[in-house]
Amino acid sequence: MQWKIPTKTLGIQASRILTLLYLPGRTITEISDILGGWNVLDVRRLNEITRLYIKLNMPNETTSIKIPDGNDGSSIGFHAFLDCTGLKEVIIHEGGVIHYRAFEGCTGLRQLVIPKDAVIGAEAFWGCIGLKEVVIHERAHICWDAFRGSTSLTKVDIHAGAFIDREAFLDCTGLTEVIIDEGADVMINAFYGCNSLILIVVPDDFPRDNLPVGATIVTHTKHKEMNDFYSKYGFQDLELKDKIKIYKLCHSSDEVSHENFEQLSHLSVVTMLNFIQAYSEIPSNIVRGKKPLEWTMGKGFVDAHPDKDVSGMISIARDEGPN
Repeated sequence: MQWKIPTKTLGIQASRILTLLYLPGRTITEISDILGGWNVLDVRRLNEITRLYIKLNMPNETTSIKIPDGNDGSSIGFHAFLDCTGLKEVIIHEGGVIHYRAFEGCTGLRQLVIPKDAVIGAEAFWGCIGLKEVVIHERAHICWDAFRGSTSLTKVDIHAGAFIDREAFLDCTGLTEVIIDEGADVMINAFYGCNSLILIVVPDDFPRDNLPVGATIVTHTKHKEMNDFYSKYGFQDLELKDKIKIYKLCHSSDEVSHENFEQLSHLSVVTMLNFIQAYSEIPSNIVRGKKPLEWTMGKGFVDAHPDKDVSGMISIARDEGPN
């Protein structure tokens, strides 16, 4: 079930005036009485009112919320949806503002799209351990620690003009892939503690000293070349680390060692035959392909077909299977 937050409901920045809050069926005095009684407008309690508003108005079966356009004066503030583990979707409109720790602990979220001109405050999605993918559109502003500790996050796509503050993805230990478009501004240490990063795609002139050490860093042109390679040989559905390993082995000037080959031993025979085919079709590897084929199919298979080249033996292997 989706809950659409009414416009001008949650203007809860400390500088906002309390009367911006829209509380259907309840006056400010009534809400204040529930909280212990007020004599003056106390902006320090705006967050308490916000949380109470949500508790009283959001249906229990809500799995999706829709946040109004930022031009409507709405913003989502501190702990507004704290530990709402049933939430699976948050729809943010252009210019929307999400403040400090607004969705902390929302472990049911899986994917998040940050629209143009949106602002995501510090630690806004801290601890959303179910989140797997984040897409950040043009001119969005992502503050420090915004996705801190989102340990299941695997992919982040950053569009042109977006700003990513320092440590925005701090300790996202499952993150493996980041794509950064031309014109995006990524601060140093934005991905600090993301020790599983495998691939970072950047514009040609992007400052690489802002990026973690250890990941494979390629340009968008090279990334397209790699994806075309994966599609040609049927690798597109493999795990990212396996795809990159295969690409590097096929395009290395060195012959494939048995040690490197063993790193792919968990893959199916069909995939390994595709790898050997891709490897042997690179001119410098025409002869080298026999050794990986022997490791895959067994020495007896290769010896049984002395008159066949690697391509011919691969065709027979696809029909016969391993010895």
